[in-house]
Amino acid sequence: MRQLILSSGIFHEFHETSAELMQIAETLGIASEVVNHPEVAFERLLSGTIDVFTVNGLHWPMQGEKYDPFRSEWRYQMSDLGESALTAFEKSGGRLLGVHTASICFTDSSCWSRLMGGAWHWGQSFHPEPQALEVLPTLTGREMNLSDFRVVDELYSALSIHQDTEVLMVGSDGLSTQPLVWRRQDGEFRSAYCALGHDTRAMKTEGLRLVLRRLLMWLLEGGRDENH
Repeated sequence: MRQLILSSGIFHEFHETSAELMQIAETLGIASEVVNHPEVAFERLLSGTIDVFTVNGLHWPMQGEKYDPFRSEWRYQMSDLGESALTAFEKSGGRLLGVHTASICFTDSSCWSRLMGGAWHWGQSFHPEPQALEVLPTLTGREMNLSDFRVVDELYSALSIHQDTEVLMVGSDGLSTQPLVWRRQDGEFRSAYCALGHDTRAMKTEGLRLVLRRLLMWLLEGGRDENH
């Protein structure tokens, strides 16, 4: 089985957290490749050899003055290649895993939010600074053998979630409770998202590692691994 990880971006330890994702996948017999630019990732997707496409990066048009110093190097606008690759990956029954900032990626895509099952909504979504969070499974999450854990991370809040998305875990800082882990299936296509994983400290938390492992297991359950 093959995992393609799209990494890199501003304000995060993507190199280190993607290495942690590779280690988690390795425990399931999944070989990983990391690329740092969306166009390279989309070309690889079109090869038809990728079982899981994991996005652990920050690639979007970068609206707003805050991003002026970074836009020339890091801005990404969705291309025709990207739209075609994502559409083909969905139709082929691909498996998609989004981690943390994946919900902010590709805001100008016509299909990304739907494929992910939800997304960051500018002007609505927000997050406090990293803090101690209690992460709890929903009933559906418990059916996947997900368990409570604590982590120091950002509490992504007020994300827009699609109606056909199943929330698996919620996170609380004691004041607010937010959906943080979910999954979605449409025919043969499956996707999962985990809003946690801001930095290496969070990614090394055993509870989060178990969540990511179980998401990968669900994504590949009875899926594309039978064809490779």
